[in-house]
Amino acid sequence: MEYLGKGLYKIKLPIPGTGTGTGFFKKDWKYKEFIGTKKEIKEAEKKNKAKIKELDDIENEKIYRERAKKWDFDRKKETNKFSKYKKYFNSKPINIKNFERKIKDYYIIYKSFWKWRENFKYPELNYLQRLKTLKPKPSNILIENLAKSISELRNIYLSLSDYRASIIFKLFFYYIAQCIKAEFKVKYYKSGWFRGTPVDLDISRIIGNLSKYYLNIKDIENDTKANKYSCWCGKYKKKQKKKFICEVRNCKTEISKLPREPWHEDPQSFVKDNVGPLNHYNEPQEYKRHEKELRKLLLIKNKIKILTIKHPISKQIYKVTPNEMIIDNFFRLNFHNDKNEVEKILFSNFIEITKTPKINNRVTLYKDNENVEYYWGELKNNKPHGKGFSEKYETNEANKKVFKKVGIMWWKKYSKNLNAKDLKGYIISEKYEGEWKNGKRDGKGELTIFDDPAFVSNKDWSPSICEKYKGTFYSGELHGKIKCYDSITKVWSLVNYQNGKKIN
Repeated sequence: MEYLGKGLYKIKLPIPGTGTGTGFFKKDWKYKEFIGTKKEIKEAEKKNKAKIKELDDIENEKIYRERAKKWDFDRKKETNKFSKYKKYFNSKPINIKNFERKIKDYYIIYKSFWKWRENFKYPELNYLQRLKTLKPKPSNILIENLAKSISELRNIYLSLSDYRASIIFKLFFYYIAQCIKAEFKVKYYKSGWFRGTPVDLDISRIIGNLSKYYLNIKDIENDTKANKYSCWCGKYKKKQKKKFICEVRNCKTEISKLPREPWHEDPQSFVKDNVGPLNHYNEPQEYKRHEKELRKLLLIKNKIKILTIKHPISKQIYKVTPNEMIIDNFFRLNFHNDKNEVEKILFSNFIEITKTPKINNRVTLYKDNENVEYYWGELKNNKPHGKGFSEKYETNEANKKVFKKVGIMWWKKYSKNLNAKDLKGYIISEKYEGEWKNGKRDGKGELTIFDDPAFVSNKDWSPSICEKYKGTFYSGELHGKIKCYDSITKVWSLVNYQNGKKIN
């Protein structure tokens, strides 16, 4: 600022619209001189700054649209790799009545996916980390059936008229994304982001591409059926001028477009939300609370009625249907990776769900404050006699404290192949399966000793095997030539035993 005398000053103001780049990155400005008093200069600078910001916003919007157009073009191009399946996404949508008729068909498709999936021992999505050596590949029929089913259920999902159909819709997207990644060796990401692995991000991206370009599920801004607006507090219900801010003290938000009714979330992004194998509720209390909420929601008769809910943290009032809440909790609780929960919630009307072990005559062989052993099988005079199996568990105060921290999700995965699923806070130490006589192991059998999960467990969190013994037992002890397995050396050896003791 240069003083000219008589209270006048001279400054150089940047000319709006000149220079290259935007915002703070502008350079090569052109300037014009302005002469006036300090007050006039201050006012001129304010107006000039506002004009520059206005033009910058227009330029930034233009750049954003160009980048969004290029991003959209690149994403659409990605789907060309698996375009041979695009035609199967054009099946005729069905209504609720036809869904009830076809739900058994969806169950068969669900089972066929898991028949292929069970070729891989790796838990969750880890099996997709090794695409080059992944065998067998999913069948074309499986992918075609998944695509047709997704296409059929599209309208039910968008109208949120049935939670089972909507969960199957989202679940089959999760399955078909895995199949496509496996068949075409799709790999978009080299590194993870936050808690998501590269595989998780690839699956989410495949689902997003399929839903947008094959099923034409639009985001809120481009959805013609999304025609309502609101600020955060709900005072303003109509579209306002750009950059309009609600004046309410605790709101101060712009007016944004709302999802199509009856949705609370964006249907396009909701398809891929929370499908990864992560436990989205880390705290055991939070997990239990949401599981309890899900069970209550399933009992509501009218699941399409819109409920008014107050968010427990933000205190925001929002409207949502029980169907949407059920779907959201189902995937957040990671039930989509739990076959028992999937079958119980989606297909229980026509399949028999096993709630207890196949042999349910559980007998307590031993129990004290820290140990318990149960038996299932044939009995004589209320004692194990014939064929059956036993499981021995142990606990202590440390184990119980750890269980409270790791929560119910860990126990579900740890106990999925065990029979005493009610022993939360316990860990299995050994299992015997074979012949019994007068309450003791006697005859041919197999004894498995398990590792402490505090030190080692399988990749899917199930108990890992420490030692294994196959052979004959006599009066509860190993006896004769026994095949022994050691998890450290991973070698089977033949050892002679007599009344439980090794002999040369």
